[in-house]
Amino acid sequence: MADATYELNSAQKPRFGQALAALPGQYLKVLTHPSIKTFEEEKDKGSWGLVWFQLLLLGVISAFIIVLAYAIAPPDVSSVARSSGISVQDARNALVITFAILIFILTPITFLLSGGILYLIARIAGSKGTYLQQIWVTLLFGVPLALLSTLLYLIPVTNQWLPWVPHIYSVVLIILAMIAVHRRKMA
Repeated sequence: MADATYELNSAQKPRFGQALAALPGQYLKVLTHPSIKTFEEEKDKGSWGLVWFQLLLLGVISAFIIVLAYAIAPPDVSSVARSSGISVQDARNALVITFAILIFILTPITFLLSGGILYLIARIAGSKGTYLQQIWVTLLFGVPLALLSTLLYLIPVTNQWLPWVPHIYSVVLIILAMIAVHRRKMA
């Protein structure tokens, strides 16, 4: 049976279910042993199916957590409700539903667009890495850190600053990932 951190040769890729089962191990490996070598080992293991699965799941979970955070600490919409002539509860419900939909839709869009910008910069600099490789390795830390960041919104007193803390680590990881995917091999 395949190990949770599967090995690939150039002739075969694991089935979707096997690759999905390996994701938690890959997340842990990238987060706890960050290095260029780690990202080089992981960069060819991705597929567009796994990328889209993670992005959509991240959008759904993030939207749910934000709805939960608003249930714990409801936003003050009284001035909006007064000025628009609707009840505070209706204004709050509209805000929460709108935010949940936007988070679900914008999560994959912003991830792919920001990845595209970084990819274009790397290509201009002469990279031979692929967009799929780059998106894949950034998802390996981006998904768990984005979920952690979203979970931190559940702490009402700190939800204005604490959710941004995991993104500091993301900066270090994106640098390592970009080097692993885009550096040119010397002959």
